[in-house]
Amino acid sequence: MRHGWTLDRSLWTELREMMSDLSWRHARCSILEKGHIPKSGGVYVFCARPGHPIGLRRQRARRLLEYLINAVYVGQATSLRSRFTRHCEDPMRPMAKVRSCFGLTMEFWFVRIPEQDRRNQLESLLIECLGPIANRQAGPSTFPGRVGTGRPA
Repeated sequence: MRHGWTLDRSLWTELREMMSDLSWRHARCSILEKGHIPKSGGVYVFCARPGHPIGLRRQRARRLLEYLINAVYVGQATSLRSRFTRHCEDPMRPMAKVRSCFGLTMEFWFVRIPEQDRRNQLESLLIECLGPIANRQAGPSTFPGRVGTGRPA
């Protein structure tokens, strides 16, 4: 999987069209926010800001860090609230690393989508377009193959 934004214009066009009627909401990445997350199904994106907003406003050289936001993990769930709670209480390894780095500057963005097919499609497009680092999956530790006579390249 590639990391970072794609430069494939057709994917961005498809994503914009798919998201045109969706109403995204967000909450801080804190278990205290659990009550603001719906129990219904949907797609979610964990986002982080590289700089903590406190204290940066006076430092013009770092002002850019106040505005940058990066999608670090994209997922879907049949219950957004229970998935949010699981991520907060026992984050998977890549997300634990991200949370230790960004702490309170993490945000949980979500949108309700009842249809499983539409959730699958939106999740795939978001991953393809945004290339979030925590969605990286380890490849196989062994490769299937066959022993035989080799051929020159």
